[in-house]
Parts: sequence; C-alpha cells; structure tokens
Amino acid sequence: MSGVFVKIINPDIRALTLASEIWLKGHRDILDDIAYACSRSLNAFFLTLDEELINFLRRNRYPIDNIINLVKLRELS
Repeated sequence: MSGVFVKIINPDIRALTLASEIWLKGHRDILDDIAYACSRSLNAFFLTLDEELINFLRRNRYPIDNIINLVKLRELS
C-alpha cells in the first residue's frame, strides 16, 4: 500500500548478541532491542519514536546514526 517493501529476516548471531547485551544493560523491551540490533547488523535504518530507547542507547554509548523518525523518513522519499 505504501510502496515500501518489508523483508522478513532472521536475526544473525551478532544481532542476537547485541540485543542480549542491551537487555542485560537494562533496556527491558527485547523486541526493540532485537529490532535495533538487526538494523545495526544489516546496516539499515531503524524507524522509532521511542525516545526512551534512543536516550538509553545514547547513555550507553551505542551508535544511533541509523535511527530515524517520521520527519527524517519523509525527507528520504
């Protein structure tokens, strides 16, 4: 409907390891942790409005250069 295709992937071991590390450091939303980790593993954009997650990643010195919000997403099209 939107003209954007979604590809289903299986997280690789690097993504699962990173997601586990983030969870162990205190971010208890494992689905967000896995989604972020997969985006890093795939060198892909990660669309989120979750400021709590972004702030957690920032505080723990995880890269956030691939995170985009709706404004940035619109700029890409």
